[in-house]
Amino acid sequence: MNARRKLHCWVWILVFAGFSILQLNDPDPLPWSMVYLLCSLLWLAELIGRQKIWIIHLAAVGLAFWMGTLSQAPVDLFELGVPADLIAEMSPEKPYIEEAREFFGLGICAISLLILFESARLTKSQQ
Repeated sequence: MNARRKLHCWVWILVFAGFSILQLNDPDPLPWSMVYLLCSLLWLAELIGRQKIWIIHLAAVGLAFWMGTLSQAPVDLFELGVPADLIAEMSPEKPYIEEAREFFGLGICAISLLILFESARLTKSQQ
C-alpha cells in the first residue's frame, strides 16, 4: 500500500474514532458510538490488509436500512425548517433536527464504506 492510501485510511480512521468519542456525550451513545467505531475499525482493517468485503457489504446494507428508517427527517428539515437548523439547538418543537443529523451522520458512514468497498475490491483484484 502506498503512502497516499495509508494517509487516506488514517484520515477515515481518525474521523470515525473522533465521531465515536464525541457520541459518548449523546443521550443514546451506544448505537452511535458503535456504528462510528465499526467504520473506524473497517478502515483500520483496510490499512493492515485484513479487510473482508462481505463485512463491508453487511455494514453498508445495515447503514442503508437504518438511513431508510430516518429518511423522513431530512424531508421535514427542508419542509418545516431551514438547513441552518442542523447547527441549531434541539427543541421539542423541532424533533426532526436530531434525526436529520443522525441521517446525515449515517450518510457519511455509508459514503465512506462505498469508498472502502471500491478500495478493497481493487486491492483484491490486484492480488
